[in-house]
Amino acid sequence: MVATTAPLIQSSYQHTARTTFVILEVVGTLDTLWCARAMVLVACLGCGRLEFDELDEPDDVDVMVPSWGGGTRLRPRVYVFPDGQRSLEGWYDSELATPCFLDALDADGVRRCFPRAMDLVFTDAACTLPVGLTTDTLPATAWAGKKEVIGCDFRWTRWYPALAPVAAPQQIYVLGSTGCAGPTAPMASHVFYTLGPAAAPTGLVSVSDTVRGTRRLRAEGWQADDGAFSLATLHDAALGTQCQVAESADGLRCLPAGSAGVSVYFSDPACTRSLAITGGGCFAPRYVWGYERCSAQRIYELGAPHSGAIYAQNGAVCELTSSTAALAAIGPEVDASTFVLGASREEPTAGRLVPVHWHGSDGGQVLLNWLDTARDSESCVLGTGFGSGAHCTPSEALVSIADYADASCVVPIAENEPACQARYIYVSDSRGVSVHEIDTTASAPTTRFQYFGSCMPATLDTSKSYESGGVVLSFSDFEAAVEVIE
Repeated sequence: MVATTAPLIQSSYQHTARTTFVILEVVGTLDTLWCARAMVLVACLGCGRLEFDELDEPDDVDVMVPSWGGGTRLRPRVYVFPDGQRSLEGWYDSELATPCFLDALDADGVRRCFPRAMDLVFTDAACTLPVGLTTDTLPATAWAGKKEVIGCDFRWTRWYPALAPVAAPQQIYVLGSTGCAGPTAPMASHVFYTLGPAAAPTGLVSVSDTVRGTRRLRAEGWQADDGAFSLATLHDAALGTQCQVAESADGLRCLPAGSAGVSVYFSDPACTRSLAITGGGCFAPRYVWGYERCSAQRIYELGAPHSGAIYAQNGAVCELTSSTAALAAIGPEVDASTFVLGASREEPTAGRLVPVHWHGSDGGQVLLNWLDTARDSESCVLGTGFGSGAHCTPSEALVSIADYADASCVVPIAENEPACQARYIYVSDSRGVSVHEIDTTASAPTTRFQYFGSCMPATLDTSKSYESGGVVLSFSDFEAAVEVIE
């Protein structure tokens, strides 16, 4: 539905990568907090396929993602399925004999592969006496540090070697953006370490951005100073932006990634002209995803920043409201032919999992998902964080974040849309993550509860459609993978 030149989409979804599927990972923090992290994996798969009898197949493959290779020091950590299908999990520093992560820069702005570090806290009110803090449930680490947001990046601004366990202090302080905060009492599960002198992490492997390929679609990733590399994203050289495969009006195209999304706000008192949410100064999108869930995606030009009045729909009423979000007008729709067209193709193997690749018309190729032949060839992707290892779990699924239909928080519910044909619901709350078959015989829920340590009443939005979860599946039903260091 489009009002003037802007899409009228009344939805709370504000993703920059539109998907039909997310995997939920429960992350514990110091025994007291939990959160559900949505890991975007696959864009609009299974929404329809364009085969190569409808599109000329390129004679060769110029670039393929994902692809990776180890260096003299960084070694790939890879999930391997029994039939040999592989998926990159992360990296291993062979010199330090520990996994390392590329999620932050050092204090000088260089991206390095940092090992896991414990938290940095202090034992004095001036925050001059640092100690390392971890818990008895986390793996041991030889480092402690402080990660801060500086500009548009996370940076390790302080980095210390951990020496030896030490008795818990009476109280601890935390150094924040406003100074030294505290004191607070340590928890029984906390484990503390003495630290050596602050160290510059210059001995860690550094990486830099790289783009490979000679045609319009290229492979984007990073190259390490020891020779390791990872290419994880397609880059559209003609548009100067990353792109991701998603269903367009006429088939699977590589649509611009990192785009703005349609917000829940409007620029007019009738709530007919939607506004885009752009992400602020660290985010410079050129396009807006219309986000047609489980159907063809529509891409719009991003208009000028919006600084006037904003409105939001409250039931049947359009109300004046306020927001601190960076908002912009939505321009005209971009013709789908602007983006590279491709086709999906199954690559039969002798094993249980059949890989499905997208082949772009100019030679770019990307792994989309697998088909599980032991489960009626349903689409699956690598799922982790379930507390039971890695498995190829269903990619066509709904998501419930602690939402239930009953006061005992036993029957999960998830928002659905008619175009979606999911068979499962991923359920995540502080008790963990589970997979439920959708109960096709269940009545529409009339109440809503949420589980956050206990089952609490919540408001049910009766304007939305919901599915209820039924039989709980075991993760052993799905093909399992093991982690290896290559």
